[in-house]
Amino acid sequence: MVYQSHHLETAGDNDQVQQLVMQVNYDNQPLCLQGAGNGPIDALVAALRLGGLAIEIADYEERALHAGSGAEAIALVAVTGPEQSQKYYGVGTHRNITTASILAVLNGLNRLLNAQDQAGQDQQSLSLCV
Repeated sequence: MVYQSHHLETAGDNDQVQQLVMQVNYDNQPLCLQGAGNGPIDALVAALRLGGLAIEIADYEERALHAGSGAEAIALVAVTGPEQSQKYYGVGTHRNITTASILAVLNGLNRLLNAQDQAGQDQQSLSLCV
């Protein structure tokens, strides 16, 4: 899965809901994923689930790579599949911490999908959002 772009909006009472619309390429096909959650990562996981790909975030960490307000950020995640204890780690870097986090989740997801492919498990297909 290759990240293309995303749009994130805060909505709901007291700004407690994040709505994510993300464009990716998956299996050489452009896809649009949509989801809502209590933050950008929760919204991304919801978007993947709605698209037919269930994952869990087992661990998450973020930090700045340098000092200053314009510093590049790094996000690290551990992703698991449904009912699975094996963790697949992903890293993302970007000047925007939300984008770095999305990239980290997609990196971990790609590792999980690659492991499933090597194990001969059926690849999950994603459906387009409307």
